[in-house]
Amino acid sequence: MMCEETDEILETHTLIALLPSVEHAILIENHEQLQPQINNYELQHDHLRGGKFSLNISLFERLVKPQLGYSKISFSSLKMQRRMHSSIAELVRTTLYSELQDYASILDYFEVDELRKRLFWLNHQEKKDSSSSAQMISFSKTNSFEVEMIVALISHLVRQETYEKDDIAVLTSYLKQLQKIKQRLRSSFEIVVDDRDLQDLKTLGLKDDSSKATTESEVNMQKTILLNALRVATVDNFQRKEAKVIVISLVRSNDERKCEFLKTSNRINVLLSRARHDMYIIGNAQIASSVSMWTNVIFILERDKNIGQTLTLCCSRHKEISIEVSKADDFSLLSSKGDCDKKCTSRLRCEHACINKCHADSLHNVVRCLERCQRIKRGCEHSCLRSCEDSCKAKCSVQISNIVLPCEHIRKWLKCHKAQASKTVSCRIKVEIVMPNCKHRVKIRCCDLSLQNDYSCSVMCEVALVCEHDCKHACKDCNSKVDDQIFQRVHDVCKTQCSRSYTTCSHACLSTCHDDDSCSLCNESCEVRCSHSRCSKKYQEHCMPCVEDCSWSCSHRGKCQMSCAMPCNLLPCSKRCSKILSCDHRCSSVCEKVCSDVQHCQKCVDTSIKKMMIITSWDSAMLRLISTKALALYHHVITFSLWKAWTITWVSWIIILSLTNQMTQARLWG
Repeated sequence: MMCEETDEILETHTLIALLPSVEHAILIENHEQLQPQINNYELQHDHLRGGKFSLNISLFERLVKPQLGYSKISFSSLKMQRRMHSSIAELVRTTLYSELQDYASILDYFEVDELRKRLFWLNHQEKKDSSSSAQMISFSKTNSFEVEMIVALISHLVRQETYEKDDIAVLTSYLKQLQKIKQRLRSSFEIVVDDRDLQDLKTLGLKDDSSKATTESEVNMQKTILLNALRVATVDNFQRKEAKVIVISLVRSNDERKCEFLKTSNRINVLLSRARHDMYIIGNAQIASSVSMWTNVIFILERDKNIGQTLTLCCSRHKEISIEVSKADDFSLLSSKGDCDKKCTSRLRCEHACINKCHADSLHNVVRCLERCQRIKRGCEHSCLRSCEDSCKAKCSVQISNIVLPCEHIRKWLKCHKAQASKTVSCRIKVEIVMPNCKHRVKIRCCDLSLQNDYSCSVMCEVALVCEHDCKHACKDCNSKVDDQIFQRVHDVCKTQCSRSYTTCSHACLSTCHDDDSCSLCNESCEVRCSHSRCSKKYQEHCMPCVEDCSWSCSHRGKCQMSCAMPCNLLPCSKRCSKILSCDHRCSSVCEKVCSDVQHCQKCVDTSIKKMMIITSWDSAMLRLISTKALALYHHVITFSLWKAWTITWVSWIIILSLTNQMTQARLWG
């Protein structure tokens, strides 16, 4: 029978497998590592009353390390280790495995560029978090200072771009601390937790706060250059596993100096033997020194100067510069990119000098050069307009002015690569030509001159239609061509406004052209009004007569006695106005009319105005004047009244006025 991992198997389980038929039994494991897990501490060997039970001691350990009175069975041990760097292996070699030897390949392990030590204990005095009621029941502890330091240190390690998948692991001794580290790292990394740790978290009720956190973690996977998951585990569930870089959180920091969980050499052995290249411990060394094995480990670290209250970072390019960090914020303040304050002295891939502050080689390779590209374009002497880091354009895009095209037109601005092939450039200057068929004068682009026979004329047709309106459609819409000859003219329906004047009012028809059909009735508001009111009906409707008393009156003839809608029973007064103008001359108008201005006074008026002749014709109560100046003079010299209704039909009035120093003649024919 061959049995592996017998150090974690209960003694009774191994004995059950040793049947009488077994002739040869081979037990394989390391008795210095984790023992079988017993839920009841009182049944364990370390308890005061548990010595007689010692259920946590496996059969393998009893045979290798027998108690007093029992014989020791011979066993074989492997003495060559191929995992840990020599400095890390020294911790367990001095304390547990005195004959342990290092394989030659471990000497080739590289160091992290920006950390001075590959093995270091960051000693601090920050107390653990105060225990809640739930923590007191579960005995699980947390330390927020160590959580923040772990996040800052891991972020710093990741920025070096040195490690690949599964290279970094975080170990802690308490489930509550594991949960807190996991939640804190989730915003930057994809976190992988062992199934056994997940089950333990669930058992203690330490699940994630919400399912949303898990969803966001799945969506934001692979956020870092690692392109893989970051492992977080408890010590017990990381046995038989390893990682290139191990970051350890000891958590415990109290005034009682109780180490509790990590006081057994088995767990300490597992904790210190998981790292291959680098290992960083964050914890209170005074608390750990209460355990004998931890005391020996601390002595080795102090001897090699691998323990202190500040972690030493260094610039990968300037090794002589040290950067001391003691808290999480120091990483971002003193070495945000793993650099120092000196200027980068390395050249970029393009051979230009790097203008940035000192940084790691991994960041230097992605620095973008912003210098102007000096490469000359083919076919011209212009240099590339892009930055050095960008690839050059195949064609030169420098703008050149006043380029003469083959058509002898001048292009004001043209890109260089187009100027080199000017024959392919389309001239957009418009040239006026006469269309060969319709004879319209149109402006087309010079590049379209070769297509003038096929060019569609967009000039307005303007052919007189049957309705006597001009066609408002485009020429190309009215004329059909075959073999560049117009063979048919078809005009669309006239859409011009009718505009014929109504005979009953002064308005015109607003409808679309309807040829010889009668115009619809006028739909405008009636303009008939008097001094009392205005007609509110449309022109196509009958007006309602005003029944108010007539407002016409005269100081010489009295007041009209008829209603407003009826003809006046008084003739207009022809007596001269008796009012005196501001020039102290008598008004030249007739009674009850608007008095003339001073500038049209018969005595004060200018000579040029007096010599003017006004000839007017009043036909159908509409006055037509030849001169606007004469119109103004006419209105002020003599004012006519358009009476509301007359029993006599006036056919025509012709008035001839000749103005000199005074009115000399006025004749009226009717």
